Amino acid sequence: MHAWCAVTKIEGQPNHSPDTVEYSIPTRTIPYVVGHNMLKAHAKAYRMYEKEFKTQNGKFGIVIGGRWSTTSSTSPEDKAAVERALDWAFNWMVCPIFGKDGDYPALMRKEMDILEKKENQEILPRFSKVEIAELKVGPGNGPSQMEKDARIDYVEDHWEK
Repeated sequence: MHAWCAVTKIEGQPNHSPDTVEYSIPTRTIPYVVGHNMLKAHAKAYRMYEKEFKTQNGKFGIVIGGRWSTTSSTSPEDKAAVERALDWAFNWMVCPIFGKDGDYPALMRKEMDILEKKENQEILPRFSKVEIAELKVGPGNGPSQMEKDARIDYVEDHWEK
C-alpha cells in the first residue's frame, strides 16, 4: 500500500493521485481520510480472509511503502526532523497496525490535534475501538524466522568480468 503516493498529488508525477474536480470535505483533509479508509478497508479484507478463506492456506499481506529518511548530521534537530519525516511518510500506515495504541504516531497525532483545534475541524480521523481491534496485528500473528550471522559478503563483486 503506497498510501502516500495514492493520496498525495505531486505535479509532474503521473504515478501519484489524479486530479479531481470537487470534494465534499476540505481539501487538506483528503490525504488523511483516504489513508484512514485504506487502512480500514485492508483490515476488513484481512478479517474476511481470516474468517472465510484461511483454511485454504493462502497468503495475505500488506506492503507499506514510504520515503525513508536519514539524518544529515548527528544534531538533535536533524534527528527530530527524521522522526517527523518518517511519521508522515511511513509510520502513519505502520503504527495503526503494529503500534501498541492502534493510532497514528504520537507526534503526528499531537501536531494534528493542535492544528484541528486552531482550524476547528477534524483533519486526521480517529479509529473506533472496533476498528483498532480489526487493524491490530503484532508479533505472533504471522510467520517469522530465526536469524544467524552467516558472514555473507554483500559488498564484494563475485560476478565474472
